[in-house]
Amino acid sequence: MSNPHLSTDQRDPAPEHTPSIYPELAHADESEILSWAVKTAISDLGTELSHTDALAMRQDFHARKRIFLMLLNRLMAGS
Repeated sequence: MSNPHLSTDQRDPAPEHTPSIYPELAHADESEILSWAVKTAISDLGTELSHTDALAMRQDFHARKRIFLMLLNRLMAGS
């Protein structure tokens, strides 16, 4: 039985109707790619924070967000 979530297919996993960020990142340098990834993670955490009622989970998300902001600041300072 095959698992559709475990694939060796190297294509973009995004739906075909969704524009992919990968072509834009193909010519970016490493710091731009890392900055994009960290900014995306920060945004995703913000979304999760707004939908979470559990205090422990909210505190964990805040701690993760602080770490990502620290990483982003280091990346931006190194650019």
